[in-house]
Amino acid sequence: MPRGGRRENAGRKSIWKHRETTVIRVPKAFAEELLEIAQKLDSGEDLEFVPKSKARQIEKVTQSKLKNDSVIQSKNGQLELVTESKKLQPLSSRALGRRLGISKNSIASRRDDSDVLFKWTEERDPDNIGWRYNSSDKKYYPIENVT
Repeated sequence: MPRGGRRENAGRKSIWKHRETTVIRVPKAFAEELLEIAQKLDSGEDLEFVPKSKARQIEKVTQSKLKNDSVIQSKNGQLELVTESKKLQPLSSRALGRRLGISKNSIASRRDDSDVLFKWTEERDPDNIGWRYNSSDKKYYPIENVT
């Protein structure tokens, strides 16, 4: 009695509607996602592919709604998520000096004239943010330039 070789109806039954399968080599990082995509395609589901950059924007907006963060549109039209960690807090003269890459004494010498301080710090700030000094708590506050 012959054994081995290909026999009709032998082996595991395919779970795929499109019966014939093949082995492909893909990075492990993509394997699970690609399998999900293949299963959706096999079931006849339509897939809508979204460009990666747009998908990230959508994901950020979705996540922000869950976290109550702010979503703003930047100058170049991209959506930008401002999280709690990105929102600037009041800084001491030493901390502001580190941020601007200058000494705290340089900042202190300009703090009495708020307009001069604002423009001067805005020019040096990595995010072009102007700062104002509050003498009651001796902290510098970030001010959005609304022009």
